[in-house]
Amino acid sequence: MLFIIAGALIVILFLGGLAIGLISSNKSGTQANKNSQNAEQGDSSKTLVQNGDFDTVVTVKSKDIDNIKLFKEPGGKKKAGKVQEGVPCALLQEKTVDGEKWAKIDFCNRQGWCRMDRLRTISGETCYFYVKENSNENTVFVNERAIKLHTGAGQDTDIAATDVKYGTELTISKVEDGWGRTNYQNKECWIDMNVVGFYTSKYWQVERCDGSKNGIKLRKSSTEDSEQLTTIPLCTKFQSSDCRNGWARFTYGGKTGWLKLHYATPCGSSKGLSFSEDENNF
Repeated sequence: MLFIIAGALIVILFLGGLAIGLISSNKSGTQANKNSQNAEQGDSSKTLVQNGDFDTVVTVKSKDIDNIKLFKEPGGKKKAGKVQEGVPCALLQEKTVDGEKWAKIDFCNRQGWCRMDRLRTISGETCYFYVKENSNENTVFVNERAIKLHTGAGQDTDIAATDVKYGTELTISKVEDGWGRTNYQNKECWIDMNVVGFYTSKYWQVERCDGSKNGIKLRKSSTEDSEQLTTIPLCTKFQSSDCRNGWARFTYGGKTGWLKLHYATPCGSSKGLSFSEDENNF
């Protein structure tokens, strides 16, 4: 009799363990499926910004030549990347921390917080750039002297190409966390969107962020060694629908020539940018 009872207990324990194992396996599988779905859908903590579903467009200003720092939280403790001077960004949220105003902005799906006094508001309706996949309309130009392209979306990936010159035009097929997928010399490459310029608007405003008060040269053709026609004062607004290789063609003071778009910020209208904080020491 004791043998029968012991045998029954062993069977019960075995079946119980099997049931627990199946339940645990099922939970693990469910969690794995959820993780897989989250990975496919992207980071749920990140605000998905689409073309036109935000109220305010801003542009970054800086005393530095090329960019400002972004932070993961308002207050500026954990770094979240950088954003280049002059690019249009979506303003997503505002918050005051220790008496300072902070703004959460989105630039090419790269999001972070910066001080509000680092931003200018762009006037009027602005064509904000959000890349449409498999489109041939996403043209950008290299906005530095020469840059590197990578094999993947990140600085820690291998170098795919070097010495890609200012003005080189590229078509972006996808944007991922501030990096753009493109094709260069018949190779798939990725470029940091911080080093590109956009033909986002027919309205522009002349600016420079290196501290100089000198105006920008209007040249006879779209090259640095071309004849200088005149000098365009800073803060001049102009309109141009003829842009190529990082240059824009327009008429100023009766002279028609080309201006390097490295020294211009796209605007939403002929009113230019908001300069409410220009006299501040930022």
